[in-house]
Amino acid sequence: MPSGVNSVIVKTSNLTVTLSGAGEQGITVSFPHHPESREIIVSFSRMVQSMSVQFILDVIPSIRSVTLIFDVYAMVKHGIEKPQTWMLETTQQLIIQFNPENISPSFRRLRIPVCYHPDFGLDLTALCAAKRLSESEVVDIHTSVTYRVLMLGFLPGFAYMGYVNERLQVTRHAQPRRRLDAGSVGIAGKQTGVYPLPSPGGWFIIGRTPLQVFTPDRATSPTLFLPGDEVQFYPITLREFKNFSTEKFNPVVL
Repeated sequence: MPSGVNSVIVKTSNLTVTLSGAGEQGITVSFPHHPESREIIVSFSRMVQSMSVQFILDVIPSIRSVTLIFDVYAMVKHGIEKPQTWMLETTQQLIIQFNPENISPSFRRLRIPVCYHPDFGLDLTALCAAKRLSESEVVDIHTSVTYRVLMLGFLPGFAYMGYVNERLQVTRHAQPRRRLDAGSVGIAGKQTGVYPLPSPGGWFIIGRTPLQVFTPDRATSPTLFLPGDEVQFYPITLREFKNFSTEKFNPVVL
């Protein structure tokens, strides 16, 4: 943001957003919270990405906002004397061009296999005890919901998905585990997610998927999940997990 400017409110005929600085190279566009905000955020992100705006390096959608990352060094090299002002004005113009009423984003639907065997569901027994549910009830409840990918973060390809049925909602562990295997499926609060890489983690782990969530050399996208995706989990047995062929499996059903 230009020196001395903390935030700017931009109003159009059908949208009001707040622009604020995100370091020296970013502008965050914060959207109002309402039931359609998720679709609006994804639509705006896709519009900007499709336009290939000069000097925009990345578009990062989150649950309530979108952050645009600019190449300030390239801007200076090309003779732009006030990069921060240019960033702000460019973002304002993008908001003015954006009409949420005319954009209906198409969302992918994915079916993700999960083995809920106790060997993988490290917290399954504890969750059952805390919620007074059987293992089969936990599995039925977790797989009965179609989740929306709200944002990616924490690790490459880690998708925050909402929203978990209130009967399964549980707070994070006070002391995170030092290492969780890639593919571990967990719950924290109202969200569920899949760990894309071996890493520390504090979510309640109830199963594991045989799919690779993050593959750097994947042709379409290194991440299996994208913001806006609709995700449905379905159970597989331990034997099916061990014999699962990821090469022939396509999780995208629509």
